[in-house]
Amino acid sequence: MNQEKQEKQEKQENQTNKCECTDNSEGIFWCPRHKINKTQHWKKLCQTKPAYFEAWEKGIGPGQNKVWDPSQKSRGLGDTVAKITSAIGIKPCGGCKERQDKLNKLIPYKNKAEMKSPQNQWCIQIEITNFCPNSCSNCTRHCPHIKTPYFMTLDCFEKAVKSMEGYEGMLGIQGGEPTLHPQFEEIITLYNELWTPEKAVLNVGREPIIDFGDYHSKVLADSNHRRGLWSALGRGYYKHFELIHEIFPYQCLNDHQNPAIHTPLLITRKELGIKDRDWVKFRNNCWVQHKWSSSITPKGAFPCEIMASLDMLYNGPGGWDIEPGWWKREFKDFGRMLDYCEMCSACIPLKTREARENIQDISEIHLEKLKEVQSPAIEKGNYQIYNPKKFIHDNTIRSSDFYMPLEYKNRRISKNNKSIKPKYLEGVMVCVDLGEQLKQTLHKNVDYFDSLVIVTTSDDTKTQEIVKQTGATLVISDSCYNNGDSFNKGNMINSGLEQMELKDWVLFIDADIILPENFRNKLFDLILNPGCLYYTRRLHILDKKDYKDCPALRLIDFSKPLDNFQPWGYFQLWNVNARSLKEFMKTKYPSCFCSAGNVDTWFQYRYPKDKKIPLCKTGDFDVVHIPHGDLSSRWNGNRNNTGWTYVGQCNFNNVLPQINQYKNGYIRIVDINTCELIIISIEDFFKQQTITMFSRLFKNTTGLYEYQYKEKLTEQELLNVWNNTPE
Repeated sequence: MNQEKQEKQEKQENQTNKCECTDNSEGIFWCPRHKINKTQHWKKLCQTKPAYFEAWEKGIGPGQNKVWDPSQKSRGLGDTVAKITSAIGIKPCGGCKERQDKLNKLIPYKNKAEMKSPQNQWCIQIEITNFCPNSCSNCTRHCPHIKTPYFMTLDCFEKAVKSMEGYEGMLGIQGGEPTLHPQFEEIITLYNELWTPEKAVLNVGREPIIDFGDYHSKVLADSNHRRGLWSALGRGYYKHFELIHEIFPYQCLNDHQNPAIHTPLLITRKELGIKDRDWVKFRNNCWVQHKWSSSITPKGAFPCEIMASLDMLYNGPGGWDIEPGWWKREFKDFGRMLDYCEMCSACIPLKTREARENIQDISEIHLEKLKEVQSPAIEKGNYQIYNPKKFIHDNTIRSSDFYMPLEYKNRRISKNNKSIKPKYLEGVMVCVDLGEQLKQTLHKNVDYFDSLVIVTTSDDTKTQEIVKQTGATLVISDSCYNNGDSFNKGNMINSGLEQMELKDWVLFIDADIILPENFRNKLFDLILNPGCLYYTRRLHILDKKDYKDCPALRLIDFSKPLDNFQPWGYFQLWNVNARSLKEFMKTKYPSCFCSAGNVDTWFQYRYPKDKKIPLCKTGDFDVVHIPHGDLSSRWNGNRNNTGWTYVGQCNFNNVLPQINQYKNGYIRIVDINTCELIIISIEDFFKQQTITMFSRLFKNTTGLYEYQYKEKLTEQELLNVWNNTPE
């Protein structure tokens, strides 16, 4: 008998060694081996009773019964009865499940509120920075308290996006002010490549916008999308306006120039005397966690965005690892994350204040912590200590209804917000031998510009004198005659661009154009997309005497030809931040256009067709053209030259009849879009069938080509002459 008892004891000891219930916490805990929640009593049974251990190993022990699962909440009395009967060893019969469901329906339990799993939130944010130029009261990102902001790296951002594979909600980009991240363009370009539920490029925000708040509420406020951007506008949003509108169909925009209300966040519940039992109800029903989002920062992933910002503010231990599926965690997995809730008062109904007051409501405990992290708001004295005695505890849980007055709910952008309107207007004009026209136009136009540069040649003294009298910037250049060209306007514009700041909007304008009255004010009252080329209608004065004698241009009888509402050189309004002009901003105009003929056509070809936008369809921006000859009559200038001369333009299916006038010499054919060119002798040119020649020599046989003529070539040019000799 003693031997049997000893063997049984040894078997129990061996069994104890197999048990993995090592959790030392009180109450229920998760057993990873048996994949159930165990009580402390079950832990003891697992360690000391082989029968229980074996049952759990087989998947038939307590908590593993299919009828009930202690890790799940009871839906009603039926679930409770099932738990009790299973716990005392009564096996379920065939009708148990049916009776269990009936009891649940008869006597259901009201489920206790829990914090949401990130997978059930409508949105999860990637917070790429906590830098923000604003100092809003009680900011949820605690930006006024941040001494040294962070800027998420591209590698971290890529990891964050990839971790969200399978998530069906919106993946947002947020800050701070995210558009001020130094690599914002690279970040959202990467986002566009990796987060592809809405891949199509959007074409919104290209037409001039008069009321951005109204435009936003109608076009950008639909949250039924999976891409989103949170921003307070400003210089970063202005700079990246083009790309933002191509990627983000939903934009949560709030410039905080409105009576938005922010609730205090940095007051602990213990200072307010809220007991544990009451606190759980407050915390689990928190409007931030239920209605807003989880967040990813460089320090990890968090089930609440304020948890993330508190961790960053106080140099906390960080969040969960940024790995695929992190967002599937349930409330039971939040663990130490709930410690951040103890530091936050978002769910408590405290007295609020307007965000634009720039005052931080904090408690004594947080004051000491903020001093340790050298909070700028504390150092400036922009805070107020909350008096706990003013708090009336009536179990009321804070809702989100306080946030915005009803009349502002759909309008969070002030009509007075100028942060995304034009800031600076520069102009460049080439004027050679058009002094008579310039005298009539310049004094009407010059004050509309912050800087207007006029380029003329060294021998055009009349233009020089007129410019000096108006305050415009005079640039003297003879580059239009480089290499004997007839009148290379592109070279002249380049000379002008070299003298400009090129920091915002630029207008290419001709010397014979009069801008509309009040042009600057009307232009600066619009929101324009920096990625677009804006143009307007050109009206021609019918008689020269009209512009000399008429006191008001608006009284003149104009002709309105249909072919003068194009993005041509008489009015081309563009922005230095246009993505289409990245190469142009480095190299400027090519030198292959020998005249004033197709320089403007080449420039407008830099833009996609859907980004060439009329500035206004109502006529408010119509410009007036002072006549001085037939169209193209001055494109070759007024000088005799020995170089290339403009002949005409056509597509590859046609041959210009003007070429028939030349019996010898050379033709240069230039692709107006790509600047690809060939030089061919007149003799060889007429030997070739045009279509055959173009298809053999040019990659693009659907474009527009400029023809130029030159009688004699330089030695270098002769080396590049095309011939039809077989190789």
